[in-house]
Amino acid sequence: MAEFMQDIAVAPKEAVERILIHLKETFNLDNITIFAGEDLTAEFSLGKKLVNHQNANYAKSTEFKKLLCGKNYFTNSFIESTLETNSRFRQEMELSGIKSTAQCILGTGENIKALITFNHTKISQLWAEYETNCIAMFASTLNLLYNRNPQKIIF
Repeated sequence: MAEFMQDIAVAPKEAVERILIHLKETFNLDNITIFAGEDLTAEFSLGKKLVNHQNANYAKSTEFKKLLCGKNYFTNSFIESTLETNSRFRQEMELSGIKSTAQCILGTGENIKALITFNHTKISQLWAEYETNCIAMFASTLNLLYNRNPQKIIF
């Protein structure tokens, strides 16, 4: 994370890509996807290609905003057992084969400009406090930079 913080000022896109690769490998993630634009369309994906994970319109729902609890990220370690069966978010995750996810927004809960999802698809997996803290720090840094110049950091 320290290297990311240093590199982000010099070469933002490259720094973001390097930290995403690092997070994927370090946390043994199956997929990371970045959604952006008005329709939150998938613009970048790293790792396993997920079927039915081409947009993240669910992030505009009241239900998703409640999951954020006023923060710019949240984690869900056991999607199939922690959310109601009729939950739109749960249904979207199940359609994409996601068992466990951490999700970060860029913008605000009321005006989401981009969404980054960090996903486990093989098994449900508890998010360690260290992982959550790294993702939260990454999301906060990226959000500051994105608000300044979105074209410089999104792929």
